[in-house]
Amino acid sequence: MLALVCALSIATSLLAADNNISRAEAQEGWILLFDGQSSFGWTRQGKGNWKIANSVLSFDGGDPGVLQTNAAFSDFILKLDFRSSSDPDSAVLLRISKDGPPQETGYELRLDDSDSKWPAGSVVKMFKADGKLQLNQWHTLEAELSADHISVKIDKRKAGEASDAKSKAGFIALAGNKGSAIEFRNIKLKPIGTRALFNGSDLSGWKSVGETPANPKGGGLFKKFGKVFKPGEGKPKEAEWTVANGVIHGMKGPGQLESQAAYDDFVLQIDIQVNSKNKKQHPKTAVLVRSDPGKFQTGYEMQIENEVATGGIAGFKPRQLLGSDNEFFTETIAARGRHFQIWVNGYPVNEYDDTRPEGMAPKKEARTAAGAIALLAPDGDSNLDFKNIKIEALPQVLGGHPGAVVAAAAPAVISPPPAVISPPPAVIAPPPAVPPQIAAPPQTIVLNPNQAKEDAKQAQVARLTTQALDIKDPAEQARLYKNILSIDPNNVNAREGYRDAQQKIEQAKAQQQKQIEEQARQSQDAAQKAAAFDQALKSGEAAFVVGDLATAQSQLAIAQRIAPNNPQIQHLQSLVGSAVQARNRIKYLAFGCGFVVLLGAGILVIAGFGKKEPYLEVVEGLDKDRRYKLDQEVVHIGAIAQDGGSKNDIVLQDPDQMISRFHCEVLRKGSKLFLVDLNSANGTFLDKKQIPPGRPVRLKKGARVGLAGTCALRVGLEKKKKKG
Repeated sequence: MLALVCALSIATSLLAADNNISRAEAQEGWILLFDGQSSFGWTRQGKGNWKIANSVLSFDGGDPGVLQTNAAFSDFILKLDFRSSSDPDSAVLLRISKDGPPQETGYELRLDDSDSKWPAGSVVKMFKADGKLQLNQWHTLEAELSADHISVKIDKRKAGEASDAKSKAGFIALAGNKGSAIEFRNIKLKPIGTRALFNGSDLSGWKSVGETPANPKGGGLFKKFGKVFKPGEGKPKEAEWTVANGVIHGMKGPGQLESQAAYDDFVLQIDIQVNSKNKKQHPKTAVLVRSDPGKFQTGYEMQIENEVATGGIAGFKPRQLLGSDNEFFTETIAARGRHFQIWVNGYPVNEYDDTRPEGMAPKKEARTAAGAIALLAPDGDSNLDFKNIKIEALPQVLGGHPGAVVAAAAPAVISPPPAVISPPPAVIAPPPAVPPQIAAPPQTIVLNPNQAKEDAKQAQVARLTTQALDIKDPAEQARLYKNILSIDPNNVNAREGYRDAQQKIEQAKAQQQKQIEEQARQSQDAAQKAAAFDQALKSGEAAFVVGDLATAQSQLAIAQRIAPNNPQIQHLQSLVGSAVQARNRIKYLAFGCGFVVLLGAGILVIAGFGKKEPYLEVVEGLDKDRRYKLDQEVVHIGAIAQDGGSKNDIVLQDPDQMISRFHCEVLRKGSKLFLVDLNSANGTFLDKKQIPPGRPVRLKKGARVGLAGTCALRVGLEKKKKKG
């Protein structure tokens, strides 16, 4: 019993191993093309019947048929197990185009020995293998396509290898002809043409893009200048991106880290870890593809929210929720035109075909133009790790040129023998009762239908050629010429026309790529200028606040060179200019005051060398020609010398007693003289005009002072005599 349980356990584990990807395989880049349960990711062509049972994909051989991948690949290793129960034709088709004869647009790898010229393991028209595979037994196929080189192994033994440049990339297909019976399982693929998009040591080739503020105008910084100073306010919010131990770490969003290179069709593989502190909450992030350079959160969003939506795209939820927080998982994204396919840990989880009108905004249109790859940190709680970022760009043309191969009898895998598609002549021959030797000549029976078919074919070729010549769209021209070549592979004009149309398409793509790169460069230059502007503005504002006007002026001059007409710069420059003018006025005032002081001192010094003393000289009266010095602060003048405590400094003789006893006085204030009448009886006169009593009146050199009409004195100046 125990042995039976063990046997069942082993059998179950072996069965579970089919059509699965181990964690180690996923980390190496392997993906499942067949999930063991459905034809998800494949498209059936032809009437052939494909079935899935017990984790095996089988073809029953009722009619010819092809099962083709929806994703395209360039350089890869393909592994699969196959088992055939009959000899009729079956094959794996590699790097084929979406339409046209597969064995002409790609490579036909045979899986049976029905054709001795190209037995199992052979690549038709490239190399012949030994073949001799046993029926009803599982065999392992491994095909490696790297650039122009193709090598094949069956059951780990080398079957053959060769080089050919016909097809650089394309689809993979499983093909069977009528009567063949073949089974497949464990169909896996590993892209090997990818190159590192992240060098593991720094952020070379990447740039940080911030979220544009919700209200970038918002009154501006300068409205706040007089209230609360916030340097840098209004800049886009950027997340923090660092590199350590080969891992890009992102946090404190919103923000994104985007590639400086642009891609349209590609296969991208990336290891992602979302760090969460709460088991009940699963932080969000995304990988953005075909994103507008320098713009936040544009492009197609490959959603990441573990246990909720990892692998989602454009509202399409994944078939299976894979990936866990706080551990790395591998995501593979294949983008081709309007088609996208996603694998998580190697398992196919989502597929999306964008059927909307074409444009440049993936949120509302189908975008096929190239764009940046971006890693999103959507909010302030973001805590993300990214590593092993690898990408392989796909060429625009998939498969080889349909007319590049010399026409030959097509293998039965795709084109059945004439007996399958055209009735033999006997079907329309006369009844058997007529002896064969007298039947209508064979050429009459066979050639007429063929001639009608040939005429119809030529008419169709002529019609398509006319359409191709009249149309100007290279893509439509290429399609029409391709159709012509499918009808007439040897049509030289169609072959040349197809090649010319493809060249025009490639030139247009190259021009578009050049424009995108130029836009990216301009966007980068603009971002650098914006950063320099913001730094200069911030430094200028800070310098102005602390009163460093010279630094403020120099930094604002830098900002003005970047944005000459920016109103914020102009406003702040006016504030700084006003502050400079006010400072200069203070300087000039201080300088003026100092100059006046120095000038006064100089005058005093000069005056000290030639100072003159005032005096009064009697010009009328008994004391005529007598002089009295005015060398005191107050000089009293009157008719008597003294009365009690009061006395006069100048006593004038007056027989008529008209002069009052204390008549007037002269006050000296520095170099100025003032005359004051002491309420005399007969008045005091200055230049013959009586002055009011008690009010000082200015005396100048040469002034005439009259006392009571009997005596007159004149004010004079004389040089001060040196004391000797």
